Amino acid sequence: LPSAVVDGQIVVITESVAGTVYIDTDEPAIPASGDVWVKVEANSVGLILTEQSPYLRNGLTEAYQWNGGTWDSLDGFVGIAGVWMQFAMALPPVGTAMNDMTWEQISAIASKGLGASYFKKGDSKEIIINGNIGKTNFANVRVWAFVMGYNHNPAVEGVNKLHICIGKSAQSGGADICMVSDKYWEATSKAYFNMNTSATTSGAWKSSYMRNTLLGNSGTPSAPPANSFLAALPSDLLAVIKSCTKYTDNTGGSGTSASKVTATEEYLWFPSEYEIFGKTTRSNTAEPTYQKQYEYYSAGNAPSKYSHKAPTSKVACWTRSVYAGNTSNFCTIDSSGAAGASGANYSIGITPCFCV
Repeated sequence: LPSAVVDGQIVVITESVAGTVYIDTDEPAIPASGDVWVKVEANSVGLILTEQSPYLRNGLTEAYQWNGGTWDSLDGFVGIAGVWMQFAMALPPVGTAMNDMTWEQISAIASKGLGASYFKKGDSKEIIINGNIGKTNFANVRVWAFVMGYNHNPAVEGVNKLHICIGKSAQSGGADICMVSDKYWEATSKAYFNMNTSATTSGAWKSSYMRNTLLGNSGTPSAPPANSFLAALPSDLLAVIKSCTKYTDNTGGSGTSASKVTATEEYLWFPSEYEIFGKTTRSNTAEPTYQKQYEYYSAGNAPSKYSHKAPTSKVACWTRSVYAGNTSNFCTIDSSGAAGASGANYSIGITPCFCV
């Protein structure tokens, strides 16, 4: 980029010598190889053309260069208040492995509505989990975060979001794993992977110790709570995590009223019983009104989970659904891969999910 920032000046990083530069809302009809198209929103104002560079005050959206057959996306910048601000990002070619992309690129692809062209169910990217999560230390633990679906349940959960789960033990052929604490399958009031510090479903998912303290939803990706899963994630991933609206029985206790199913905004969550199995066994039967089974599971992938410490050992893991009508249990994937339940004060496996 030029060392001197000129407010309003556009700079596009081209792959080859630029031909004609088009600044328009519409794609050029007959481009020549090397031509550049800076796409702007309709009714943008403040356009000035000079011999050196076009200037535009607002409305910039994308930048492309014609390679003779398709438009290649480019990095584009505009000078604003003495700083080069990026308005367009060069995306990798379709077919690039997810693990070879940055989280910023992955997020941009999803936000532009291109996720279905780039990603398929089960595609994965390696992440490093580092830090204390409750009382369990994860020292640079490498796991793979995999795609569960794109544009999943968009009318409720938001459009152009890539839904991703932690995790798998390897990029190809790896086991579906869950993270386990130092006190697996123990009842505890301490900060291990227990849903609550006592055997209660009061307040259900929304008020649970797991959701707010251990996962870190009491904070944000930019300000994660100390000793939370959110705080243990890589900074480049935290920079692009989007919130996701999830409906769940958020009351718990006795009774199965549909009015108990309400919305929360999540940065990290667990799939519900219905989102995994496509049916309710113990969860509130009103949850499916607002939920969809994840495409990863509807495609036939088994719900069974293995310990991240021993990827050949099956373990039980939490869902976010309470056992409807029960005052002490949440729903689980049991160690056989079937729908199960466990006391809320037991520490079992967790599979945090997020959106970018």
